[in-house]
Amino acid sequence: MRLYSRPGNDLTYRFPLIVETLARLRLRSCIIDGEAVGCDDNGVTSFNLVRYRHCDESIFLYAFDVIELNGDDVRRDPLERRKATLEMILAKAGAGIRFNEHMDGDGDTVFRHACKLGLEGIVSKRKGSPYRSGRSPYWLKMKNAAAYEAFVLDVRRGTSGVPIGFSQADPSGLRGRVRLAEAHLLLGFGR
Repeated sequence: MRLYSRPGNDLTYRFPLIVETLARLRLRSCIIDGEAVGCDDNGVTSFNLVRYRHCDESIFLYAFDVIELNGDDVRRDPLERRKATLEMILAKAGAGIRFNEHMDGDGDTVFRHACKLGLEGIVSKRKGSPYRSGRSPYWLKMKNAAAYEAFVLDVRRGTSGVPIGFSQADPSGLRGRVRLAEAHLLLGFGR
């Protein structure tokens, strides 16, 4: 069983709660698309909790989609069928993996509410759509700019990190460097 970042880095050792929960699923094989998540004291997701910790037993997975199940490629199945299958798989999964429910509604209204809650944003997916990795005409990601603690000032090749600042009003106030990290995971395992 392995956890991989979008670029293919093995992150299995970093998220023991997710690994333990996956191990309890009674499946021969499975690939789940999701995001590793940590929550602050108010229950709001925080990317920084995932990015800066190398091994954390509180990090869990929000599962968005299922790509393969027991040897069957389900990417061509409509979104609603894949979500129903994923919900069934995860019904008793445990704390390490949570089903990311979808809601029907007006995307602009949902996005405004997500911003008011201080969330990072939303992803809107077209009903009936197949699964596509990477950018797709079937889904749209809307980010809440106010939810980010830092913004990228510049990206330079060959540096060990990306310079960041903390105030859009004063972009000259460089505060340090951060390494880029991926929290978006593709989980796969087989027996």
